[in-house]
Amino acid sequence: MKHPRQTPVADLASLQRDVDLLFERLRAAEERLRPADTAAWSPPLDVYESGDSVVVVVEVPGLDPEALSLQLEGHALVLRGERHGRKPAGGTWLCLERPHGRFERRVELDARFEAAAVSARLTRGLLVVTLQRRERKPRGIVIEVKRS
Repeated sequence: MKHPRQTPVADLASLQRDVDLLFERLRAAEERLRPADTAAWSPPLDVYESGDSVVVVVEVPGLDPEALSLQLEGHALVLRGERHGRKPAGGTWLCLERPHGRFERRVELDARFEAAAVSARLTRGLLVVTLQRRERKPRGIVIEVKRS
């Protein structure tokens, strides 16, 4: 069975889509392979539920509590901080893999939380944030019945 030949314009449009897709894949690969010293760093984290709470555990080794900031913004927990680079005492860097600089992590959550009931502790490089969910109070709805 013969396939109808496309027009030259349709051939060019198809080629353009293929090239665009190729460049998009190259950009994504470049992002994944960017060296740590040129990328903004982002500390790894885990999130889990425990009863009426959500717990966020963030790896921030070497950071002091004063270098960290936590905020609730709507349905999100926002962690900001900065790790300062240190110059070697009397030497020159030969290898520099530990990232430094400012970072921000935003954890989108599925519920609202009581700001007063948020606790955070930093122990041995792990920041553990516990967020207590707001109580969901049942809301009665009055249904008006009209007789016709």
